[in-house]
Amino acid sequence: MSDVVVLACNKSEIVGRWKEAFDTSAKFYEAHDRSKLIYLLRSHKPVVALIHLMLPELHDGEGVALLHSEAPETRLLVFSDIPNESEERGLLRVGMHGYLNTYASPRVIRKALSVIRSRDMWVSRRLMSRMFEELREHPVSREENSHLNSIFKTLTQREQEIALLLGAGNSNRSIAERLDITERTVKTHLTSVFEKTGTRDRVQLALLVCRVLNGQNGFQRAI
Repeated sequence: MSDVVVLACNKSEIVGRWKEAFDTSAKFYEAHDRSKLIYLLRSHKPVVALIHLMLPELHDGEGVALLHSEAPETRLLVFSDIPNESEERGLLRVGMHGYLNTYASPRVIRKALSVIRSRDMWVSRRLMSRMFEELREHPVSREENSHLNSIFKTLTQREQEIALLLGAGNSNRSIAERLDITERTVKTHLTSVFEKTGTRDRVQLALLVCRVLNGQNGFQRAI
C-alpha cells in the first residue's frame, strides 16, 4: 500500500525537490494554502505532511498548532526559509515533528522522514542540548518530583531501563545491545512507555526522564 503524503507549498521548485525524497510508490496530494491543507489532512489522513512556513494563511506557530490538532497522527515536517532556534523551539511546542531548511537536499529530507516516521524528532542538536541543559538547571519541586515519580513507577522494570537509556541518548540499536534484546522488542516496550507516560515521541520522553533524574538521583544508577 502506498504512503499518502501531503505537500503544502505554493512553489513548484520546492515541491519538486520534496518529491525526490520519496520512492515512486508514494501518493502525493498538494496544498497551496492552509484551507486546502486542512481539508487534505482531514480527508486523507496522510502518514506525513511536508509544510512550507511561507504557505499562505498558515500563520507560523499558530497554524502548525491547528494542523496538529486536526491530524494528531500525521507527522509534520516543517520547512523554514531562515531557520532559527526561537522558531524551532516554538514549533516544537505546538506539535511539529521535524524542522528543516527549505533548501535542504532530498537526501537530508529522506533522512529526516525516516527519523520522524519512527516516532522520533528531527530537530537541531543545539536546541536539544540547550533544552536538556535548561531542565538540569531548573530545580524540581517536591510536588513535581512526586508527580514524575508516580508516572515513572507505572513502568515495568524493563520499561524503566529502556526509558533511562533512551534519555541518556542511546538509539534503539544501542539499547537492544545493552539489554541483549531485539530492536523490535525495544520498539514494543517504547510504545507502552509512550502510552503510560503520556509522551508522544522520543524527545518528550527524554525530557521527562531528564526531569526524573533531576529530582531523583537514585534512578541514575540504572543507566
